[in-house]
Formats: sequence, structure tokens, C-alpha cells
Amino acid sequence: APQASAVTVAASAVPPSAAAEFWSGLLAGAVQKTVKELALHPLDTAKARLQAPVAAGWTGGARRAVLGELFKSPYDGLAPALISGAPAASAFFAVKDGAKRAVAGLQLGKAETTVLAVACANVAYWGIKNPSEVLKVRRQAGVASDTAGAAPGILRG
Repeated sequence: APQASAVTVAASAVPPSAAAEFWSGLLAGAVQKTVKELALHPLDTAKARLQAPVAAGWTGGARRAVLGELFKSPYDGLAPALISGAPAASAFFAVKDGAKRAVAGLQLGKAETTVLAVACANVAYWGIKNPSEVLKVRRQAGVASDTAGAAPGILRG
């Protein structure tokens, strides 16, 4: 009996439904952002400290590094990053997948469809992420000693 090739099986596979893509995007975004944040947050903290103006008479980021402050408490500001990061990344992938489906009828090319979908997804992502990004950087740079103390200043700038 003839065997079905992988090409035949793949071609006959049913594409996922919009709901399945949506939930898959939500889960993938949440997992991706959580793992990324846990792995890279210490480096982001060091970068924020090197770039921040230093209070109390310090003259630059290099002095902080020499004095051992650069990697002190490397996970400062992690809570706001995680609390908003997973939902923001979830929204990004869900909106991107939904936007791709929505513009499919416009007969755009693959590149144009992707660019449009990613633009829509970025609006959703940064709408969720931006307030917590401010909190995170203030904690990392040592401008605020706790997240609750940094929160009231978000609306003032």
C-alpha cells in the first residue's frame, strides 16, 4: 500500500481557528516574556544604573561599578516588569494574530500584512507596558526605594 508523504499530511492539516491562535498567542507571549525578563533583568538593571544620573554627589556610573553597586540587588524593579510584561506580550501576540486575520481580505503582500499587524500589536503592547516600565527603571536606578513609592509620580511625568 502506498504511504502518505509528510507533504501530503501537512497539506491536508486543518489550519487553527482564530480562537486557537488567540489563546496560543496569549500563552506564548506570557511564557516568552516571563523567561526573557527573568534571564535579562540583571543586565537591564546594570544598564539603567550606568545611565542614571547619580544622586548624593556621585559623579558617574563608573564609580558605582567600582564600588560594587552595579549588580547590587539585580532584581530591583522585577515585580512591575513581570506583572505587566506577561500581559503585554500576550496582548502583542494576540493582537498580531488577530490583525493578520483581519487584513487577510485586503490582498496585501506577506511583508505588508506583517508590518501592519506588528504595528497594531505594538500599540497594544506599549499601552500596557509603558507605566510599569517607568516604575521598573526608577527602581533599578535607585530613584525610588520601593515600587509603591514610585507609582504616584507616573502621572506627573
